[in-house]
Amino acid sequence: MIEHALAFLRMGYNAIPVDSRHKGGAPFPWKPYQSERVTEAQARDWWTQYPRHGIAILTGAISGCIVLDLDRHGDNDGIQAAESLYGWEPEGPLVRTGGGGLHAYYKHPGIHVGNATGIISGVDVRGDGGFVYAPPSIHKSGTEYTWEVELTPPDELPPLPAWVLEAMRNRDAATRAALAEMDPLESALQTGCDEGQRNDTAAKLAGRYCAQGLTPDAVFALLSGWNIRNRPPLTEKELTAIIDSIARREQLKRGTFAEPSSESERAVAIQALGERFNIPLEDIIRIGGDDPIYRFRCAGHSVDVRAVDIGSQWAWRRAIIAVSERVPASIGAKASPGWDHYLQTMLGLARHVEPGEEATARGQLALWLQAYLSVHKPMAEGKASFSPDDPRMHNKRIHVHASSLRKFASVKFDERRLTHASMVQRLSGYGFERATVGVTLPNGKRGTRSMWAVPDDFLDEEGDASDA
Repeated sequence: MIEHALAFLRMGYNAIPVDSRHKGGAPFPWKPYQSERVTEAQARDWWTQYPRHGIAILTGAISGCIVLDLDRHGDNDGIQAAESLYGWEPEGPLVRTGGGGLHAYYKHPGIHVGNATGIISGVDVRGDGGFVYAPPSIHKSGTEYTWEVELTPPDELPPLPAWVLEAMRNRDAATRAALAEMDPLESALQTGCDEGQRNDTAAKLAGRYCAQGLTPDAVFALLSGWNIRNRPPLTEKELTAIIDSIARREQLKRGTFAEPSSESERAVAIQALGERFNIPLEDIIRIGGDDPIYRFRCAGHSVDVRAVDIGSQWAWRRAIIAVSERVPASIGAKASPGWDHYLQTMLGLARHVEPGEEATARGQLALWLQAYLSVHKPMAEGKASFSPDDPRMHNKRIHVHASSLRKFASVKFDERRLTHASMVQRLSGYGFERATVGVTLPNGKRGTRSMWAVPDDFLDEEGDASDA
């Protein structure tokens, strides 16, 4: 056996000892030798230790060969199937197996060709990651494997017939179609996904396992095997992020949510909460003080809800609509978990900050308003103005036009993402009252504008604006 194995090695094939009599494998881990060359010294040492073992030639790129295994078992005749379907004829090295079948050697095509069983009836492929028993190994029947046509160096092997790859593709397509008909997720689990389908499939698979009560670590272990089949696989970081997000979402659904112990867990939980309500939720901030507020940041914009109002799902949804222009999913009265559970989750996720003016939207709005009124002086009632949107005195109170204030803040303070809806929400949230104000246009005609009355005490803290 040693001399035969050495001859294979010198010819360019990787060879290892195997228990061919019992259709077994190597007596040691052999996977490294799919990419690592076996030395003559190793071969001598192996067969000295295992003198009764046969020889396996590793197939695939390491040996430069692909082997067709054509079996004959009763009515299942791979030789006849290959001949009748594709006109196959032997044209290179050929081994008569102990069971009466054939091993036909072909040159590796230079692309990955994996192992495949049953590409047609009775025909298997041994390619990258596989091996075949080689003469003079002993078959389990007691008969030797023998050469009908002697082995040649890999570069002298005949090319792999095109029908082999075609049959492999057809078999894989048929397998995927059959699996997809039964369960699309099962199909993806067995065959892997292309780049554009990996994230969505990972989320669905993670959702299935998390719903069964598995921990994120257990789900990761299960999906790691699936991920290897993807083309290409997701990175470990990407797969972990998807699983954590789905696990948080499932916890929210089941009412088993626990407050996060780290900022990264908090970010995942906020994302899951946003997905539950179908809104682009980015952060939740609690601003303390005598009248605390909760600030929800959605798609780059912020909306503030007073603590006294946040218990109302209706008020909260209306505020979110104003800033995100997306209607949040509602929680029905009989839903489980209900609104109270999600409200408690929101409060638990909120990041607390002190109520300094730099932290509050009220202080920001006051700053905008002061600067605006210093440039655009309020016009007296009944007085004509070049612009009907200028601030006005009405019923002894200053009234401002929301769009005019928004445009000013957008330019003056570089608030480019400030929208009309978010400005209206701020004014409404801090006690500004909407009123229809009569205006006199430069041409002398009368008109009306929808404006917002500044609360009497709104600018007191920032500086008296009555002189304006």
